[in-house]
Amino acid sequence: MIIGITGRPGAGKSEVSRILESMGFVVIEMGSVIKSEMIKKGIEPTPKNTKEFMLHIREMEGDEVIAKKTVEDVLIKNNDNIVITGIRSLTEVEYFKKYIKNIKMLAIKSPQETRFKRLNKRGRSDDPKTFGEFINYRENNETKVGIDEAIESSEYVIENSGTVEELQRSVFLVLEDMNK
Repeated sequence: MIIGITGRPGAGKSEVSRILESMGFVVIEMGSVIKSEMIKKGIEPTPKNTKEFMLHIREMEGDEVIAKKTVEDVLIKNNDNIVITGIRSLTEVEYFKKYIKNIKMLAIKSPQETRFKRLNKRGRSDDPKTFGEFINYRENNETKVGIDEAIESSEYVIENSGTVEELQRSVFLVLEDMNK
């Protein structure tokens, strides 16, 4: 089974990926694909450089460029259970559906304030320090790339506003539904 995961920053995509990885899924992070391309080109993968590179490469090579490189990774992995996380646009979703016939799209949703608190607690250098930064930087950038359309196109949705245990139960239920 191949699952594509989308969702806004702080929604819980990484946590869902960890849960699925613990069940034997191989995880491919689209962000890692971007960073790998940056390193190949001699660009340091700082948060600022990554953001600029992501926008630049999409502008130069098309919105599906990162999805193309990810499909190559999926083929190399040659595994029955793969999770692709970090899908950010409807163009990427459509590309995956074209080249990975049985991909199942899963959106992770969480309230805005919860996501801000998670990002703030996570403390990565590119995470927003204030709610205003969160809205102006993370939310607006994701909207520009087309995250809302990717989320809305998903066949499966997990609302993640509770505990990790509740999230695990939701993942198990979704997997059961995907296996029907």
